Amino acid sequence: MLLVRKIFRTLFHSSSSFSSSSKPLHSLFQQYLCDDVLRIILSFLSIHDFTTLQLVSFRLSQLACEDCCWKDYYFQRMEIFKYEMKLLRLYCVPHEDRNHDVIPNYFSDQCQMSSNFRYHLIELMKHVESCTHRQMKEFESTIMVSYKDMIPKFCNLCQFYSSHELKQQFEFSNLMNSLKTMDEKLLFRVAVIGDKRAGKSSFVDPHGKFGVFTLTTGQVKIQYQDATFQMLDIPGLKFLARTAVCTNAHLICLCFNVLDENNVKDLYQWISDLQEKRKPQIPIILVACKTDLRSRKDICRGLRMKHFWEPLSSKMGESLARALGCVTYIETSAFCNQGFEDLGEIFAKALVAHNYDRIGTMNKKLM
Repeated sequence: MLLVRKIFRTLFHSSSSFSSSSKPLHSLFQQYLCDDVLRIILSFLSIHDFTTLQLVSFRLSQLACEDCCWKDYYFQRMEIFKYEMKLLRLYCVPHEDRNHDVIPNYFSDQCQMSSNFRYHLIELMKHVESCTHRQMKEFESTIMVSYKDMIPKFCNLCQFYSSHELKQQFEFSNLMNSLKTMDEKLLFRVAVIGDKRAGKSSFVDPHGKFGVFTLTTGQVKIQYQDATFQMLDIPGLKFLARTAVCTNAHLICLCFNVLDENNVKDLYQWISDLQEKRKPQIPIILVACKTDLRSRKDICRGLRMKHFWEPLSSKMGESLARALGCVTYIETSAFCNQGFEDLGEIFAKALVAHNYDRIGTMNKKLM
């Protein structure tokens, strides 16, 4: 905008030096600032300045909407959108029907446009937002309606607690006594499962570096006490959910990637597979991983463009945990080191709360 002012000022001074003083100012601008000159001036501006110029005059508003002003910007945005869609390969595992290198057909058509660039760009964004909103609403309805029918099959003895409710559920001394009745050595096995790239390894050890199929163990100790939770990172293969690692565990952490649509929808199958082997019932904690990526505008935009999907929100994640019969729901980010500070406390209270609910003898004095 400063550049435009300088150009206008220069043109005005140069014109006033050889123009008659009786000539009106607007006539000078009409004479020396014809449409071709204004188009050259507009070519030096960013596309975001056009919205401001549209408020200056009707003439500038018309010129700022012409294809010559929007063509370069339009194709630049198309290349950026392509890059953002391909960037998803770093954070999501492509399924058989979804290759992150393949550009959607609707987007390929947009790249072939030869006119009306401003209009097509606006319509493209409207289409993406509309389809994303509709798909997320449909998924939310699935959680509230379809998943509801499966709860009585395996969750009739399980009560859900939010992480905040769980932390306030028991006094510390009574909590440790309850844990000792479950295991005198206070050694508990926690199986960490989920699809590939769900974030399991980083959940077990936020500071470690892991490959796709690593098996690692770590310990999380509850504050001021010796209760130990041995976390077993199980590779993301579905048949391993039926192995003795899960059936012999005291607690299961089911991890999912908040970005990955298929990763989220596979949770139903994980629960179904686990139900076949859980005897007696083992409490499940639903763990949302990679939550820091919700704030990445480029990743979220690529996700909307590619799959009409948004990162699962905290509210929807908790609703999903309730529908799947999990004892609680937590969110973590290894990149930001968030969600790990109270992990031992949550594990302990989830075990005790589920045990009391299962036998139907919740002691109100422990509330």
